Amino acid sequence: VVPIWGPVEQRMSARLWKNGGTSTEEVGVAIDSLLADNSVSAIVLHVDSPGGSSYGMQELSDKIYAAREQKVVHAIADSMAASAGYWIASAANSLSVTPGGDVGSVGVYAMHIDESKALEGEGIKVTAIHAGKYKVEGAWWEPLGDDARARFQEEVDHTYGKFVSALSRNRGVGKKRVEEDFGQGRLLNAEKALEAGMVDHIQTFPELMNKLVGKDGDGTGNKGASADVLRLRLEHRRRREMAGVA
Repeated sequence: VVPIWGPVEQRMSARLWKNGGTSTEEVGVAIDSLLADNSVSAIVLHVDSPGGSSYGMQELSDKIYAAREQKVVHAIADSMAASAGYWIASAANSLSVTPGGDVGSVGVYAMHIDESKALEGEGIKVTAIHAGKYKVEGAWWEPLGDDARARFQEEVDHTYGKFVSALSRNRGVGKKRVEEDFGQGRLLNAEKALEAGMVDHIQTFPELMNKLVGKDGDGTGNKGASADVLRLRLEHRRRREMAGVA
């Protein structure tokens, strides 16, 4: 079981650690380790993420998709796989969502905050001394110009194209279907996501684990797997607390 919880970014930072997030590098290392472990027959991506940065997402999605050739990879949105979280989860052999869960938010955005009026009100004027025509393009201390806006839109569209292409491959559907039926930037609930073909099953995490590892004699599920997930959660909490102290 590989937990992918909280915001997702390429590398772990103090801020990401404190927010209980996950780095794509960490997940990649975990997958490599599990692929090399002969005692592991299947990998479960336990996802609960609102998304994050686009950096590292294509590479991790490709790694998970390639891992399918070696071992079965399951993913479950428990209870959210949004944006970058869905990009990652969609690469598994099968994708589930909990009955009360949501998936989607298929889209990309960039943000520019114009603080020029606030600076003017404080009597502050910023002058940038720079080399390179576009070095300070989109700077926060001035309004966003038309050329800069067009450039930002170009980059957003470029990343969105990669996102759509990855989902098309991962889910085995056409790009047009991804763009039209996968929420258009909205989250979809479990039933709508299943209808749209964004997920394969609606089930809880314990139900998925029971199917993979079998039930105990009393029918309560595999206690070893449950204990392992609990250990992961406690370790995740410990990391957050340590980051808070730091």
